[in-house]
Amino acid sequence: MKKQINKIILQKYEASLKRLAFAYIKTGGKSMDILNNYKVLLKSIILAMIISLILLFILSVVLAVTSVKENIMSFAIIFISAISILVGAFFSANKIKEKGIIYGAIIGLLYMIILYFISSVVNWNFSLTLEAIIMTIIGIVGGAIGGILGVNLK
Repeated sequence: MKKQINKIILQKYEASLKRLAFAYIKTGGKSMDILNNYKVLLKSIILAMIISLILLFILSVVLAVTSVKENIMSFAIIFISAISILVGAFFSANKIKEKGIIYGAIIGLLYMIILYFISSVVNWNFSLTLEAIIMTIIGIVGGAIGGILGVNLK
């Protein structure tokens, strides 16, 4: 029984490899590039999130230790998000080396969707506000700028 299961798994694995090889040959190798691009995009979003966490931690320490007013929070969060997206988009475009504006905008959009989802879950508030729309636009524009810089700077 175990040998039959292993044989079936091996046959399915071989069939998948054959389909992948056929797709690779059919597209002239672009299918592997697309897969690598997805990996780079995922790494870029993770990088942007990590940068945001680090900068937000630094901001919280500064607010706790100093007499800086908390009314700078909105501006600081927008600034931290924009910088994080810019760096993530720069990283992805620098690795992919093409279509920086598109990949950067995708990084910005996905980052903002993830941020909105996390914020909505934490606050139990799934409403789409003008502030959320503006933040998303800033994220997309910041990502596009980071993508343009990533493609054009070495």
